[in-house]
Amino acid sequence: MEGVLAFGTYLGMRASKMLADSDGVSKWTYYDVVMGFGITFMLLTYWMSSPATDTLPFYNPYQGNLLYNPLNASPPF
Repeated sequence: MEGVLAFGTYLGMRASKMLADSDGVSKWTYYDVVMGFGITFMLLTYWMSSPATDTLPFYNPYQGNLLYNPLNASPPF
């Protein structure tokens, strides 16, 4: 999930450059918003899928094993 969010953030950065050129707004304004949301959602999804969190309804044991302990991951992945 974090990889998808990183790719979306990358696309947002590219779109920010085009928007800054067409709107006349500083590209750093767009970069701040895109990076803020991107990093926030990456940390949020990482925290939600972490086995150390108290909110275990979000924890997928198969995905969690593969992400956090790949050498001892249990199938199905």
